[in-house]
Amino acid sequence: MPEQPSLEGCREKQRRGMKHLHDLDDAIAEWVGEPGVDPKPYEISGEFRLDSSEYVFTGKLRKPLDDLLLWGVIFGDAVHNLRSALDHLVWQLVRLNNKNPSGANQFPICDTGTNYWSVGWRNGKKTSSTRERCLGGVSDAHKALIDEMQPYRTRIPPRASHALSTLRDLSNHDKHRLIHLTAFAIDFPDSEALDKLLVANADAGERIGTRFEPFRYDRETEVFAVEYSCPGPSPDVSVQDQPPLGIGISESRARFSHLQGLASDIGGMIEVFAPDFPA
Repeated sequence: MPEQPSLEGCREKQRRGMKHLHDLDDAIAEWVGEPGVDPKPYEISGEFRLDSSEYVFTGKLRKPLDDLLLWGVIFGDAVHNLRSALDHLVWQLVRLNNKNPSGANQFPICDTGTNYWSVGWRNGKKTSSTRERCLGGVSDAHKALIDEMQPYRTRIPPRASHALSTLRDLSNHDKHRLIHLTAFAIDFPDSEALDKLLVANADAGERIGTRFEPFRYDRETEVFAVEYSCPGPSPDVSVQDQPPLGIGISESRARFSHLQGLASDIGGMIEVFAPDFPA
């Protein structure tokens, strides 16, 4: 007799992804060390340059990291488990609807309504939409819930990424046999934090642009620069503290520190369907 439809496999996948992210946090914390006790793993200095009207930070990684690729592998394992948790969810939803799942079933993630709903044509024949292809066998009520979760249905701030879009892109990169590369960079959470750290006088004027590059091991490089309008003759910028170091994935600029929230979001999406499953 087949087992009843269940969310336990989906939950275990999500928990395993979260465990990998905790392991990654522990590895990073060990590398960073204890402030005031262990040597700082990077060095950074800054100066205001009149010739370019910029305050420029230069920096270099000091502490060797033998497990740099391992961090990317651990992260890839986390992403794989989180993405497959959603695909397992769709499989169980089909079974819950007394249908037989197929290899086409997976959790769709679309950034536009056109990609989600539109049908196409191949060899003169009409093809199913992404929604119908991925959610074949899922009940209409559960399809409607997944509709609401789609990135294109959610209003997000400009230049921000939806959790599902981020997960999809990270998963696609990892499963195409490319290890996620770790990057270290100066990372301000918002413009307000940047303006609190760098205080410009009246002659320096307003901040009009920024640029950044990742830290390197082999040499000191310019890692962050802030350009000012400089309307006056004696521009100057004072620095209130050291800028924060961010650690994340180079190709997507995803911060490791943000990924626990992504994993929690996936867990929340799974639990939306829990009331409909057998206790």
